[in-house]
Amino acid sequence: MPVLASVAEEFGRTRPFDGLVIGLRIHLEPKTAVLVDALIRGGAQITALGNVGTTQFDTAEEIESWGCQVLDRPNDDAHSVSAHLEYMADMGCDLLLDNGAELIAACIEAGKLPLGATEETTSGAFLLREQYAQRVRMPVIVINDSPLKSIVENKYGVGESVIDAVVSTTNISLHAKVVVVFGYGWCGRGVAQFAAGRGADKSVFVIADGRIVNLAAQGSRGNSIESMDLGFTLQARSLELLATHSKTLPLGPHPVPEAINHEVALALLEAMRSPSKY
Repeated sequence: MPVLASVAEEFGRTRPFDGLVIGLRIHLEPKTAVLVDALIRGGAQITALGNVGTTQFDTAEEIESWGCQVLDRPNDDAHSVSAHLEYMADMGCDLLLDNGAELIAACIEAGKLPLGATEETTSGAFLLREQYAQRVRMPVIVINDSPLKSIVENKYGVGESVIDAVVSTTNISLHAKVVVVFGYGWCGRGVAQFAAGRGADKSVFVIADGRIVNLAAQGSRGNSIESMDLGFTLQARSLELLATHSKTLPLGPHPVPEAINHEVALALLEAMRSPSKY
């Protein structure tokens, strides 16, 4: 993840998070550890909570050795997660990095708003823009609103990983099969492309209003490490902006600023020029 690694080196010099506590609600896996490392180098104290069923506890143990507090336990259930979220909300974190807006919502309910937050997902952004529309009195940068995130990570990263998971779990061939995809967002289009790359005959998209659209999909290439490099770099740069300029940003959910999109895009292109990096 060369783009994020270069940001981590910069954070080690500039220390934008000195004295700040960052609450992370995100899948805890090896790729996430690279993001945690970048934030710690920037001076952050981190409390992290993963997701039931996806937390990789060897990764959790490793980032704990770096000084990161990890709340996950192997036998956690929905009740445990609620308790962890309440604990994090009561801590009074300075910044939040969320994946589904549950942590942001817990902080709103507790009346302890941070300086700002990032929200990874579109579903989390919907929650904040609808259910909490009048209560988000802090800037929230929605990472999924970035065109870079939509195209690179959602279409190619998610598209490839979903098809790989289906094939490895079911042990079936997609050759000449019809693949049904619910939704025609960037993730859905990516799933269709990689299904076609595995030989699927066609993809049937089920749109929210009930229309069914038959579309031919074309194969493509993707790499989840590359896509997460971009997504996590957007997260890191957005948190840096919130740490240093939260008072000047608009309140409520809004897209990744264009300046960050432009900077990360150029860094990604530069990294792609070097075969030794990707």
